[in-house]
Amino acid sequence: MKKWFLGLLAAALLSGCAGNAGNTQTADEIAQALDTQGLTGTVETASQSRIQTLIGTPYTYTTEDGAQIGVFVYKDTDAAQADAACVSADGAGYDRESTDGTGYNVRTSWADAPHFYRKDNIILRYIGSDADVLTALEAVCGAQFAGSAAE
Repeated sequence: MKKWFLGLLAAALLSGCAGNAGNTQTADEIAQALDTQGLTGTVETASQSRIQTLIGTPYTYTTEDGAQIGVFVYKDTDAAQADAACVSADGAGYDRESTDGTGYNVRTSWADAPHFYRKDNIILRYIGSDADVLTALEAVCGAQFAGSAAE
């Protein structure tokens, strides 16, 4: 009886440690999901840019046709959602406020149409207009949360 109770108590404590982070994905899992939508590509760790705005761990998914998708992995869904809220609706701005008032604002002109998607703890950034890429991103992530209208 005592062992049963201790086992039940341990299970209850461990389940509480999971928190409310929601589903989490890895960059490789997102790459596999994009591959199942007809894209063929590879995912690699990207270097952290000095002027990078999104604060997730950066990766790059590159298709066989050369399209590049920025993949930013966060510790949990809440962190990804908080960073997604910093991206302007048109995808050309990023505005991060910090609790100590030292936030920053960045505006940019992209070489092509920006598209931002979020899937659980991951933000994907695609700068381009390839219909196959946009279709795959929407199938994997749902509608974009910021950027240009898909054409």
